[in-house]
Amino acid sequence: LSYIVQGSSQNGIPSYAIILLVSLLIANYVKYDELQVFPCFLVLLIAYYGEGRGSIVISFLITLVVLGINAKTWLFNKKPSPLLVSFTFFIIFIASGILIDDVFNFVVTNTKLSVGLGDSHRYRILMDYIGNLDMLEWVIGGSYEGTVIDSQYNGNPHIALVRTHYFFGLIPVLLFTLTPLLFLVWKVSIKTFVMSVLALLAIGRSISEPILFPTYLDFFYLTPFFMYYFSLDENHNACGVKNK
Repeated sequence: LSYIVQGSSQNGIPSYAIILLVSLLIANYVKYDELQVFPCFLVLLIAYYGEGRGSIVISFLITLVVLGINAKTWLFNKKPSPLLVSFTFFIIFIASGILIDDVFNFVVTNTKLSVGLGDSHRYRILMDYIGNLDMLEWVIGGSYEGTVIDSQYNGNPHIALVRTHYFFGLIPVLLFTLTPLLFLVWKVSIKTFVMSVLALLAIGRSISEPILFPTYLDFFYLTPFFMYYFSLDENHNACGVKNK
């Protein structure tokens, strides 16, 4: 995608799309009690053309979660005929056995997954930043001075949590990374567990890209949390607007 949109980051567009996707999925799940499959496939396609390892893996996992919940709804709530269910699983089993190797090899060969999931550059950035911290800086935030972030990457840490720690210190980093658990704190259920997993996957994508905390995408990431909070109050609707 960096060739299509000149000057853009190769990882940027797929990463932004994943945060917007998670926000859309959770917001729809809160308000309409449904998870839409089509946006997941669309973002998976964007991640593939973006050639980013992290975006492909995270968007694939999001798609699996959404497909799994939709399959559960289809199988146990709508009660299709046993013959239809058996035939569908038979087709999936046969197709998987025939295509899985070809699909996997095609994706790996045509994306950065061909070099593995490890990232030595980001590992060095993280270790260099952590190794440069003293006791006080662990709490209040560190400095890029004397690290590869300053000398080689023009002050771009390429890791959201490093950037967040640099700005705010340890406590906000812990709070931000624990936000997915808020759904479970408010109410323990299958629905809140799924929303927590989706939010955790969004956090996972931001670990290797500075796309959250603080960025404009914070608004989209945090909005579903407010929607769900207000939906628990019978005096408000799912959008936080007070009922008459």
